[in-house]
Amino acid sequence: MLALLGVPACGDGAGGAAADGEALLVSAAASLRDVLAEIARDFESDAPGTRVQLNFGASGLLVQQILRGAPVDLLVAASPREIERLERAGRTAGPVFDVASITKQFVAALLNMLAQEGRL
Repeated sequence: MLALLGVPACGDGAGGAAADGEALLVSAAASLRDVLAEIARDFESDAPGTRVQLNFGASGLLVQQILRGAPVDLLVAASPREIERLERAGRTAGPVFDVASITKQFVAALLNMLAQEGRL
């Protein structure tokens, strides 16, 4: 199971770099490298001027980075337990979505929704 979630950056609740008009910072489970790279390319072409910066690794390591203050706009983790760690620490900034499989259309729709709400 994969969990998709938005998290604040550096503990200040301000969001990651995308909140400042820079790159949208996405950390994700390493197993999603190919699909998220394609989604990022499509999102950038659908949202001119928006850049997506991808960071891949083990979900537990990514959560540790976030808990230590790494800026992240969106996290795609492979384990709901990792997401629960962030929720308990008060580090989630948006809704958490548990998905059995991630489709290109789902992630693109979510990114667009978050951008329209001014969260990215």
